[in-house]
Amino acid sequence: MVFRDIVSQGANLKAYAQRLSVREQVLVGGLVLVALIMAPLKAYDWSQDQLTALINDKTTLASLQAQDNGAQVRRMARQLSARQSEIKTWAWTSQSFAVARVVLESKLVAAAIQAGLVNPEVKSSPQPDVVSGINFIRVELTGAFTWTAFRIFMDSLTGLGKGFVVSSVEVQDDGTGPKFRFVALIPVVIERPNHP
Repeated sequence: MVFRDIVSQGANLKAYAQRLSVREQVLVGGLVLVALIMAPLKAYDWSQDQLTALINDKTTLASLQAQDNGAQVRRMARQLSARQSEIKTWAWTSQSFAVARVVLESKLVAAAIQAGLVNPEVKSSPQPDVVSGINFIRVELTGAFTWTAFRIFMDSLTGLGKGFVVSSVEVQDDGTGPKFRFVALIPVVIERPNHP
């Protein structure tokens, strides 16, 4: 019964699409394309919001400590600790920063190649950016650009199971074809192995 309803709704949608003029079809197609591209980018806004809140809490804590306001300092310290713990839940873990760089670079290149991005190149920062007690690796991925491959790449990043903060996405045409530049901050928690 449900399948029949879905098929009939699909037939209705197809009939509706056929009644649209070519101009309307292009407009609807453009809107769908924009929605497909923006959805993965919007999904990463929450990680940027968490990072911003962490930085604001760290600044507020420093200000309260300067004022020597004990109760508020303890409250803000607990809030800052909770935010750091929250970010650590979606951070990458590694035994060292160098190992984390190699693993992240290889995973990003593999995701880009699998998505169909041509000639992807990845660079990462040689030292971590420390933001309010959290280590971040700054990575930059560049390559030839197509909308389909870029959308698949962004979707595949979600499939990695860990978080990152999108710093910037740029698309430029240098005369040889469109190129993209994707910059992200990836939180990394260094966990030293326990030796007996």
